[in-house]
Amino acid sequence: MEDGDAGLLYVTAPDGAKIAAEVIVPARPVVATLLLVPGLGYGPWSWAPQRAEFAADYRVVLLHNRGTGASDAPAGPYSIDTLADDAAAVLRSLGSPPTHVVGTSMGGYVSLRLAAAHPDLVASVVVIASSPGGPGALPVPERTAMLWRDHAHLTGEEFARRTMPNSFAPGWTEAHSREYAELLAARMASPVSPEAWASQSAACAEFLTHGLRGVGPHQPVTGIHGTADRVVPFENLAELGLQLPRTQRIALPGAGHLCWLERPGDVNEAIRDHLARAGAVPIPAEPTSLAAL
Repeated sequence: MEDGDAGLLYVTAPDGAKIAAEVIVPARPVVATLLLVPGLGYGPWSWAPQRAEFAADYRVVLLHNRGTGASDAPAGPYSIDTLADDAAAVLRSLGSPPTHVVGTSMGGYVSLRLAAAHPDLVASVVVIASSPGGPGALPVPERTAMLWRDHAHLTGEEFARRTMPNSFAPGWTEAHSREYAELLAARMASPVSPEAWASQSAACAEFLTHGLRGVGPHQPVTGIHGTADRVVPFENLAELGLQLPRTQRIALPGAGHLCWLERPGDVNEAIRDHLARAGAVPIPAEPTSLAAL
């Protein structure tokens, strides 16, 4: 792709599934590549604030997890290892230097596993509203699990309508009704089948039980988490620090599970700080010469 281009890339995963990713190449010199990995049942639409923030300075790769978007949706079961191998196939096809990976919720599980299993491909990791899994991690609260079970029979569109408000901080959807309506419409424009959602959900449950199995990433890691998260409890941020002691941890008071959508300014600033610490600082644009005007 040439500078300024954006388009879909298709690769073949180790098991033969077709995996898609949107690749955005900025017009200005690329300092690094960012791989953005979405969460359970979510697609690239969920990265809109981060795409707008980072696409001018970085090559941004928006992964379509298997079961979502333009990727294949093979019959399950899925695993976090499989999803990480999908991401690795995308990165290898790009042939770029080690990539900075940002994952939300399930995407955080994938990002940690990707960094541990394919260290040559990953320079650093940011996990948002996520968990390292394992015996010390807290699972999805029963109230949220029951909400999902009670609506699991619905179409992807209706499931989203009934359950998505729970992923925001209490009261956020009412206070930001217009923003919420836009986000819901974006999600419903790219629905996920109940079967694919269930396969991803099973992968999450298995990871939360067994975690990284003692093999965590050695790359720099930053964890960002809202204190009012009703999907992946906030206490998992502390567990991330226990399992990966060098992790930079950032708490967002009052933010819900979808904190990167609720508070994009705070989350984007934290990502930029992480990238700066990892040495991926954008090259300042040269000022326009008056003589050239």
